Amino acid sequence: MGISLLAFFLTPAKSATDIQLIGGFQEADFWNVFAIFFPAVTGIMAGANMSGDLLEPRKSLVRGTMSSILVTMGIYIALAYFLAKVATPEELRANQMIMVDKALWGPAVAMGIIGATLSSALGSMIGAPRVLQALAAQRTIPFNVTIGHKTKRNEPRNAIIITGFLIELALLSGNLDVLASLITMFFLITYGMLNLVVFI
Repeated sequence: MGISLLAFFLTPAKSATDIQLIGGFQEADFWNVFAIFFPAVTGIMAGANMSGDLLEPRKSLVRGTMSSILVTMGIYIALAYFLAKVATPEELRANQMIMVDKALWGPAVAMGIIGATLSSALGSMIGAPRVLQALAAQRTIPFNVTIGHKTKRNEPRNAIIITGFLIELALLSGNLDVLASLITMFFLITYGMLNLVVFI
């Protein structure tokens, strides 16, 4: 990921004539853009999803979550600035592979995109079954005995199979932008409930 970011930040592309850091939403409204962007920043919850496997969750969760927020915020702001510097708003809307095209070495950025995608998918596939198993262990969902079962190696095998099946169904729907909107609503509801519980 570091090499991928470096390959883009060292771009030989010339600055666009009109640098526009804040623009409008010509082809979608704010909430559509937000729904597609939001799942990209939920990776910071990977540590919380696996908190049951941490030795010192009280310390590790705070340090890990805050560190990931600061690092990803810095990377996203830097990417937004550099993209606004080397590409026009029209190019940014029309070309989803703009970073590959503008990078010093495009294949490095392409490998970074593949790595980030696989990392995100694996993080969700590891975290989601554990959350499902924890819900079953607390008897808050149906079939809790089956779903809450763990193997001798402490793996929630049944929850992994169920989660994998649900992921496959979602992927077969074909429209990932609609799926992103749906995921965003689930995350927002979850975060809202967590904040409400902490407040109470």
